[in-house]
Amino acid sequence: MVSTTSSIHHGLCLCYLCTAAAASSTAANPNIPNDSNNENLNEVSNRNTHIRLRRELEGEAPFVNLYVPTNNVDGVAKIDLDIQSVWSKVLLGDSVSIAAARDVYSGGVGSRSDVSLESIGSSSELVDPNIIQEYSGDYDYYDRLMQAVFDKVSTSFVNSGIDFDFSGFSKDENAGFVRHGMLGVVMDHIKFCLDQATKSCHNLDLSQSIMHWDEAVAFYTGSISRESGAEGYLFFTESEVQGYQFGTRSGSMSMSNKAVFDNFVEGKLKLTEDECGSAEVNAEKIKSQMLIPLIQGLLHNAYQIDNLFDQNEITRGEVSGYAAALLPSINNCDKNVAATIHNDLAPGQADESSFEVVKYNLERIYGCLGVSCSQVGGFLQPSGTSYWKKAEPCGFAPVPSPVIAPISLSDNDSGSSSDPVPLILGLFFGFVFLLAVGWSFKRRNSNDIIKDVGPVQNELSLNEVNDKNTENGVTIVEKADAE
Repeated sequence: MVSTTSSIHHGLCLCYLCTAAAASSTAANPNIPNDSNNENLNEVSNRNTHIRLRRELEGEAPFVNLYVPTNNVDGVAKIDLDIQSVWSKVLLGDSVSIAAARDVYSGGVGSRSDVSLESIGSSSELVDPNIIQEYSGDYDYYDRLMQAVFDKVSTSFVNSGIDFDFSGFSKDENAGFVRHGMLGVVMDHIKFCLDQATKSCHNLDLSQSIMHWDEAVAFYTGSISRESGAEGYLFFTESEVQGYQFGTRSGSMSMSNKAVFDNFVEGKLKLTEDECGSAEVNAEKIKSQMLIPLIQGLLHNAYQIDNLFDQNEITRGEVSGYAAALLPSINNCDKNVAATIHNDLAPGQADESSFEVVKYNLERIYGCLGVSCSQVGGFLQPSGTSYWKKAEPCGFAPVPSPVIAPISLSDNDSGSSSDPVPLILGLFFGFVFLLAVGWSFKRRNSNDIIKDVGPVQNELSLNEVNDKNTENGVTIVEKADAE
């Protein structure tokens, strides 16, 4: 979402920028190259328009024109500026900065005057069914979390056993929590906007229906989203970042973003055609898809802490933030799973958490959450070609290793195989067989039989075995090494 002049706001694309606005911006500034391939379009200014793309657009700019709002919802999209400001001030950690962060949280800095993080975090009673109230016993679950961060105290929810205690959190841990925990605030309000859109549709109020739907897109995307994620603070960027880390990209964008915008576009069309029930289906799909980057972020940070021994305080704060955002939805599916996730990832618990326990319990309720194993994917190693051990997608079946043929003792064999196990087994059983034969003959005739047969060389020294195998390209240093 970008700020636009009134002459072009109807052509605005909330994801990045509509083609018409980009062309207008370029034409107005002769110092900006007009690249037909749309590559590296940076810092474009056009009167009151400040566009920040900072990403390499591919082909015909696949991120452009994903959704064109009917209404001017610039102020709504700027909620990400509030998150950015709150996060940066909490990261400083001193009392003056914390007070300033609280002011931005309650009053906003970039968003519309009637929209602030506090106002949307305190209005969960408007969402139906209310999984927030069911989980915490309070309608203002997310606001209580944020106030506890500012005060460095524990929450005191009506329902017991689900509190988050920030009294021992450092400034870095608090900042990590704020950065991703506030996604829960925004997610809850996106659900509200979608519900209001479909309710207005049933009430035959098309203009209000489309207004709420446009606002849902704005809250999802934000005003400074970009693919690298360094400046994005809402779901669009979160999905792009996690799509890279979990191998869940489809072409030039994450699978969950593609699914969300497909449903945003289709749902708006259904609203205009007065197909309210169909739009409700689109809304439910969007709600489920929003959970995917949160699940991925939680799994990523939990793995970092448990398996890669990440001691970064921000990582511990982030995993608690992801958990806080997800717990009402998890509880709606399985209260025992919610209790497990809370006990493992609430503030102060992450260092003792078990990634495998967290992953297993989440995977048990994927179906209820409306997501699948393939949609969540698995945590990739930096190469991007293989998963971290135990972090594969659920149901993942690794490609079996090729079978290595046993080596031959023939003088004509090239000795290309280096596995000594078949040779040792053959020698061992041959040795046992010869002993058995010798013992049998001895019982039948203690001396004569052996004299007739002659010497039986039924033992090979270690040196003799090495000499023989060296001819075939195999060297056995000690018997223990043959295994």
